[in-house]
Amino acid sequence: MLKIFNRYPASNPEESGGRMSLRSTPSKKGEKMPAGKTGTGTGEREDKQLLCFTCRNVLTRESNTIEVSGKHSHFFTNPAGIEFNLRCFSDAPGCEIKGVPIADFTWFPGYHWCFAFCSECSVQSGWFYLSPSDRFFGLIREALI
Repeated sequence: MLKIFNRYPASNPEESGGRMSLRSTPSKKGEKMPAGKTGTGTGEREDKQLLCFTCRNVLTRESNTIEVSGKHSHFFTNPAGIEFNLRCFSDAPGCEIKGVPIADFTWFPGYHWCFAFCSECSVQSGWFYLSPSDRFFGLIREALI
């Protein structure tokens, strides 16, 4: 059975028997925009929206980019031989987290992972990673425009 979770678990999966506690964060689910930049018009750095390749739902923003293990972008191959180029983000409000976090086959030692899907069209956008002291999204570069 697939369990559905919102982002931002409030506890470590090992402390809660593998289940994530839920705490919702407001997002603009279903917000669709043409690819491009949006700005404040105040001279501040414009913050590019990153959209779902399939439906153009806003998944995250460039301002949410982070480095994990010293890099923002990582290349991995899963056990089935499929290669992925992941970009790391502190937040992805347009993603829905699904599944129970597991440590099996993790690409980031010390982190559990579960799936991250577009909240609008349900296409897999990447993964959500969780450790006792950190959390982030690893989104598939090819799933973003």
